Amino acid sequence: MEDQIPDDEKKRRLNALNAILADPAIRQSMANVQTITSNLTFTTKELNTMMAGLNKNMPTMMNKANNVLDNTETLTANLAAVDVAGTMAKVNQTLDNVQTVTDKLNSKDGSLGLLINDPSLYHNLTSLSTLRHIQRDMFTSRYLERKTNKDSLYSK
Repeated sequence: MEDQIPDDEKKRRLNALNAILADPAIRQSMANVQTITSNLTFTTKELNTMMAGLNKNMPTMMNKANNVLDNTETLTANLAAVDVAGTMAKVNQTLDNVQTVTDKLNSKDGSLGLLINDPSLYHNLTSLSTLRHIQRDMFTSRYLERKTNKDSLYSK
């Protein structure tokens, strides 16, 4: 095929090729391709090392993942077995009972309600306590008076 191309055409093509190769951008591109190829080689080695480590640890990781899934399955089964509606019904019944007790405490119908809500009862209890103190003081005073009289009889 070369024989069919005229010499001046060959010269023109050779000059064009030399001009392309002499371009600094082409030289820089070739240097970049060399750097990229070197980086790819390094990265491939690193990936191979990392993949070897992952492949080595894969059975352990899979066992752990299976254990987590088994535990999740057990937990899900336990949650499914919980009678949420029944439990909530009991909680609601308990709250209703607490409300009933609270209502009774706030009313003046029962003994506790009267104790809590009747201020005159408080005052009467306070008065009674005061009377008990007075009674105790009087008893103590009488006792000391008798003792003093008794002691004075013996001292004569």
